[in-house]
This record gives sequence, C-alpha cells and structure tokens, in this order.
Amino acid sequence: MSTQYFPAASISNAATPALVSASATSVSSGHPAIITASTSTYGNCVWSGFRNITTSVDMTLWVNVQCTKPVPVDSAFTVTISASIAGAVTTLATITDTQTQITPYSLDVPSGTALSTVSVTVNVTCSPSFTVASTALATCAVYAILLG
Repeated sequence: MSTQYFPAASISNAATPALVSASATSVSSGHPAIITASTSTYGNCVWSGFRNITTSVDMTLWVNVQCTKPVPVDSAFTVTISASIAGAVTTLATITDTQTQITPYSLDVPSGTALSTVSVTVNVTCSPSFTVASTALATCAVYAILLG
C-alpha cells in the first residue's frame, strides 16, 4: 500500500497519472496444457492530506480515473474507488472487467467538513487466466483528485 499526501485542494497531472496496478500469473504443465498454479497481487493507494480547513459551503470531491483491462481476455479484474469523509467511507465506483475512458466519479462534501478528514482510496485486484498460461496486469490510472 502506498499513501500520497496533497496539501492543496487538489492533485491533477494529466501527463503523468498515478498508477495503481495488480497482476496475476498462471502456469501450465503437461500435454494438453493444464493450469497447475496461479498467483495474484493487488494494488492499493490512499490519497490524503487536504489542508486543515473547514468548508463553509457544500463542495464536490471529484476523482478522475481510467481502467485498463488485462489480457488474456479471461483474466478478471476489479477496481474499487472509495472516499472517506470524517471516517465515513463511501464507494464511488466498482469497475469489474471493463476498460474505461477517463471517467470522473464524484461525492458531495457537505458544508462544515474538515478537509483534513477527506481521503480517497483506489484498490485493484486481478485474477489469472485459467485457460492459458500467462501474466495479466490490470491498471487504474488516477488523473485527478479535486475539490470544488
């Protein structure tokens, strides 16, 4: 797990997004080839560290991401994007086995919220192919986390 802190009211880097990835490998043996073993890893990243100020108006938290589906096509992946405000966790999106364009997900941040209590978490899991020996990589590119 990695944690990134952002002191301003936003992070944004369209040229170099933060990548959260997971991989899965399957191994075969014999003839015909039979999948005999598999391993999986997962990716997790938490962004926190907004300024320690309290909002005086309602705001919106935006998280802009793009998911890349692994190959081979029977490899599976899941991306979960969640946000925590003062300890209350809300799932913004669960993306399963679907490649996406850059997509914004949002959450209302009510007036009176201490921004220092806001965090965003992205989890990525990947399952291996069970029909062909291979390594699959699933990626979620986080392009921006914005409050406005």
